[in-house]
Amino acid sequence: MAEGKRKALSSSFLCSPIPKDPSQVFYVGDSSSLQTPPQTKNSSTDSFLMDSATKSSGFSTEYVRQLQERVRELEKERKQARQVEEIESVRKNKRQRLEIESIAVSKSEELKREVEALRIQLETNSQRHQIELKERDVQLDKLRRQLKFAVTEEEETLKELKTVTNEHSAEKLQLEKRVVELEAQLDLVEGSLNEWKEKALEASSQLRTVTRQSAMKSEDNILESKIRLLKSQLKEKSMEADHANASVLGAKETLDNARGVRELNEQIMQLQSTERKLKAEEKLNDANDVVAHLRKMNTELVEILETYGKDLDDQEANELSAKRVALLESSLKQSQELIKGMESTQKTMATPAAVKKYEARIERLEIALSDAKQENGKLSKHLEKAEMELAILEKRLGRGEFNVETTKIVHLAVNPTHEMLKSKAKSSDVERLQQENEALRARLDKLTGGVDAEAPDIAASEDKFTTTTSYETVEGLKKLNQRLKQLFGDQIRQYREAVFLLTGYKVDLKKSNGMELLRLRSVYAEHDDDELLVRMEANGSLELLESEFCSQINQRVFAYLTTCRSFPAFLSTLTLHLFEKQTFQGN
Repeated sequence: MAEGKRKALSSSFLCSPIPKDPSQVFYVGDSSSLQTPPQTKNSSTDSFLMDSATKSSGFSTEYVRQLQERVRELEKERKQARQVEEIESVRKNKRQRLEIESIAVSKSEELKREVEALRIQLETNSQRHQIELKERDVQLDKLRRQLKFAVTEEEETLKELKTVTNEHSAEKLQLEKRVVELEAQLDLVEGSLNEWKEKALEASSQLRTVTRQSAMKSEDNILESKIRLLKSQLKEKSMEADHANASVLGAKETLDNARGVRELNEQIMQLQSTERKLKAEEKLNDANDVVAHLRKMNTELVEILETYGKDLDDQEANELSAKRVALLESSLKQSQELIKGMESTQKTMATPAAVKKYEARIERLEIALSDAKQENGKLSKHLEKAEMELAILEKRLGRGEFNVETTKIVHLAVNPTHEMLKSKAKSSDVERLQQENEALRARLDKLTGGVDAEAPDIAASEDKFTTTTSYETVEGLKKLNQRLKQLFGDQIRQYREAVFLLTGYKVDLKKSNGMELLRLRSVYAEHDDDELLVRMEANGSLELLESEFCSQINQRVFAYLTTCRSFPAFLSTLTLHLFEKQTFQGN
């Protein structure tokens, strides 16, 4: 009976988990005792159980209640499982959605980062290009200043070249004039030598006639003394002629040396001008290339900046960004190429070999310039020496250093005093020769007439005395002139030293193209070549000439000369200015 009930239950509840324990016994009460549970969402299952329980009516109510509870638990578990599955599906969907959102967010962040990096790169590129533009502008300004400096240097060199050529032409004219004067003096000396030779021949012929006429020793001694005098005079004249020839040769050498120095200076100036032109052309070419490149970069940057101010769509923005990137890349490539080209030019231009080559060339030019300056200094010293010798000769000729017979050597061809002295000399010579002839005739008459030999001895002694006294007077005059020259030279030197110590200026007088020039050098000058050239007119007025030192003087100092027209005030102000420069620097 019990086994049949179990089989019926198991067959009717196939889905319910029935315990397999055989000791467990289920009892089902009457159908009237079954209580209807509250209706829930699973009322169908409960009704089914109740129906099955009522049909079977062999089980107890507790068993049915347990089964119902069990079924409810199973339903709850199934609901929970469904909820868990739904939650898991929802979680999976959420996870997938979160993953998709995270991927999208990461992609958007990456895109934002890329956009920010591109923006930063554009800003850095624009800043770098602006900096490069500023540097290029600075370089252009430097190149412009260098060009201006080169142009000013070229103008200064042209001015210096003009001044040097003018000085050389003036020196050449002066030397040519001196050569002409020395040649004229040489011709005069040669003419005087020829005259003296003729006189010597005449005197020798007269002496021969006298020696033939008289055979006395006293007369021979007198004639020998006269011959000695004439020979000494001839030696003096020959020495003067040799000195004049030497001065002429020295003047010719100075002319040749001046021409050589001028040619060397011209070659040096040509080399310097060509080198400056080449450097200026290279600088101009580099500047033009840099300017063209900068203009191109400016146009590209302007195009890029114009694109920034427009509000465009995404597609247009992408196209513009691609275009900007392409323009920036092209500008970057061009700038890199320009940098490489400039580095290559710098390497080619600033190689050690090129630097050494230019340094060697500069050293050679400096050596040539120093040699030319030394030669110029030597020539100037030689010219000063020649001028001093010429002045000494002129003073000796003008002051009447020689006796009456030698005063025929003058600069002017036709001169009343010269003609008068010449006539006096001739008349004195004729009178002296006539007196000598008369004395000789008287002696001959006395000798032939048997007169004592005492008279000619007395006459010979008198002639010897007169000749020696005349010779002694000439030597005394020479010594006196030398003493006077030495005395005058010492006084002039003391006077110049006193002027130099009192005024601070060393004054030298020189002539140039027939004009008297005063060369003033200050004791406080910075360089030895700093000098002032002042021209003295015939009416006594003074005019300051242009020089390199004048261009360095302050205009306030020139105001004393231009407005006040006072040379003493100008020189004293210039002295104070130079003194303050050397010894005192104000705050």
